[in-house]
Amino acid sequence: MPSPKSNSNKIDVAKRKLFQYSPHKITLALNAIKNGMPVSTASRDFNVPRTPLRYKISGKAPETSGHVGSQAVLGSEIENELVVWIKDCARAGFPINKEGLLDSVKKIVVKGQINTPFINNRPSRSWFDGFMARHPDLRQKHAEYINKARALITEEKIRNWFKEISSLLGDDNLVILEDPTRVWNCDETALFLAPKGTLVLAEKGQHVYDTSKNSDKENITTLFTVNAAGEYAPLLTIFKYKRMSTEVLDNVPNGWGVGKTDKGWMTGESFYEYVANVFIPYLKEKEIELPVI
Repeated sequence: MPSPKSNSNKIDVAKRKLFQYSPHKITLALNAIKNGMPVSTASRDFNVPRTPLRYKISGKAPETSGHVGSQAVLGSEIENELVVWIKDCARAGFPINKEGLLDSVKKIVVKGQINTPFINNRPSRSWFDGFMARHPDLRQKHAEYINKARALITEEKIRNWFKEISSLLGDDNLVILEDPTRVWNCDETALFLAPKGTLVLAEKGQHVYDTSKNSDKENITTLFTVNAAGEYAPLLTIFKYKRMSTEVLDNVPNGWGVGKTDKGWMTGESFYEYVANVFIPYLKEKEIELPVI
């Protein structure tokens, strides 16, 4: 009876670990390469494999990482901050979807002048897949749309809000909170073409609700701005128009803001235009002291 074949020469891929190398040796090797030493020579002299050196020299992996491969282009610190941000937004009822994450990473890369292999500074699908694999506590799921009135507001959340605002303002501007005319809140009422939730990012095992949208079948958004004294600033209404009709403009109440976006939704640009062209002039007209929150 033949003896069983030996498996001693086979590699157990499932149990193979990802090697790490001394950051000090990697730094020495990279400096030598930058000064003209061939990669193969630096690899031999500093006992660091050629593959991670090539990744780091090409910008496909951060120079400070001791890992082989291109698993964290932005570095672990930035990625961990992104994870915290994603979880905080989901818990607050404003979940981040895939496109929102990629757009935000692009802004981080551009602002921080980070060297990456991203085309036009925007991460690819492969980066997103890798990001999700590196952070298994995140997952994509369908957001459940609920009306803001149904979102839970607790005493603890309100107290934490005041604590965060006080910290943000600092001692010099805490007087703002004592003047109800200087404390404002914006709330948009919108009718969306969203019969079911879209895929967003959230913490694994947690339900996620999108409290910033409704699920009705129209596309008009109106922004209400009210202060703690009960005073209303002029409203802003967003229409789903390519070109604003004369009929709409002729029937808008005096002082109201009116705008248009491709989907009839509020955007960062339309909100900025409202603040600059409607809200700030209103505050000056009413002689409300700036700054306000």
